[in-house]
Amino acid sequence: MATYKTYIDDDEEEVEFTVFIIHGHSDEWRKVERFLKDDLGFNAIVLKESYSGKLILDKFRDTVWDEADCCVAIMSPDDKLESGNFRARQNVLYEVGYCQGVFESYYDDDDNFEPVIIIKEKSIDFREVSDLLGLEVLNYNDKNIEGIFHQLGKALNNIYSELAEE
Repeated sequence: MATYKTYIDDDEEEVEFTVFIIHGHSDEWRKVERFLKDDLGFNAIVLKESYSGKLILDKFRDTVWDEADCCVAIMSPDDKLESGNFRARQNVLYEVGYCQGVFESYYDDDDNFEPVIIIKEKSIDFREVSDLLGLEVLNYNDKNIEGIFHQLGKALNNIYSELAEE
């Protein structure tokens, strides 16, 4: 079992650092979850892995508000468009936007980190979601998500460090 990293919150209590994983149909999220837990020592939450009897929207909302410090969204090429291009599942885009709003209310505007990180497979057409272009986007090649783990680790450790200093 992993030893999860903690930080001290404003009330001087130790708090687990928890990353919420958003994903579509691809199983690449399993590799990201393993990396977060085993290599970085962070707690990871994946809604697919838990059952609470709640509606999915309620479970999602409660998890983001009550448990997550940041999120990683994996945009895999799940839907083929008429143009022949691919897009991520629409629920992934919705959840990214929701998390942006939630975390914006948590953290000051002048913080040195973005608590929403997108991991995007290179074949996905991203032009239609220009509102997300300001987020940190890590691109990976088909079935080689491990290639971005170093960058992901740096980004998450930056968020962790910023929260630990607050």
